[in-house]
Amino acid sequence: MTSVATNPRNPWLGTTKLVWAFLVIESLLCLAHVYWHLTWRGRSDQPVGWLELIDVRMDHGLFQWGTILANLTAGFLGLRIARSPAPARRRAWFLVGMLFVYLAVDDALMVHEWLDGFVDRNVTRQDLVHPWLLVMLPVFGVFGVLAIRFLHTEFRSDQRALLLMWLAFLSMAAALLLEVAERTVAHTDTRLRGLEIVKYAQVLEEYLEMLAPVLLIYCFGSRLHRLQRERSGDSQTTL
Repeated sequence: MTSVATNPRNPWLGTTKLVWAFLVIESLLCLAHVYWHLTWRGRSDQPVGWLELIDVRMDHGLFQWGTILANLTAGFLGLRIARSPAPARRRAWFLVGMLFVYLAVDDALMVHEWLDGFVDRNVTRQDLVHPWLLVMLPVFGVFGVLAIRFLHTEFRSDQRALLLMWLAFLSMAAALLLEVAERTVAHTDTRLRGLEIVKYAQVLEEYLEMLAPVLLIYCFGSRLHRLQRERSGDSQTTL
């Protein structure tokens, strides 16, 4: 007797649709911020009451909650893939998933802002970079390199996912570099359209921080779907 193979659907009703939803909504919020904060006309006619909601720099604005949700989604997809039968891959995917869950929790609870104040008060006082970066940048660097090495192997047979994975980590690296340079740029007198350069850098930094997990949602969803198809194929038996 031959069992009927199931045809597993892409998780969460289509990873591609989820990715496009994130990109469209977050891009529209970013464009709204650019108009009302970085253009002459928008700055002269700012709406009252809800302007902070579309400010991409606000910790609990709509844009930031989108980034938090994207990190959580990428993290939970990684944890679902961690159910792989291979022990080594299971542990690696678990760590990758937890990395993005941590990033979501960090943003939601403003952990690195608290760490920034703690380091500034108790360890070092300086104006070149945010103090929390002195503690966390080496940690992110080590985890980032290990994650890239592992994911490069995982996506080697899927060229689109491999390309998007590299774009995601390059976006994360660029966002961290902008974060490192933020305080230095803030002390310059250079202006663009009457505004400090740092205001433009902050928008780019926040957009890149959002883009990275969104791209990885596609990569992880694609990998999960492939694993489900492989398991479905393996489950077909003839009695």
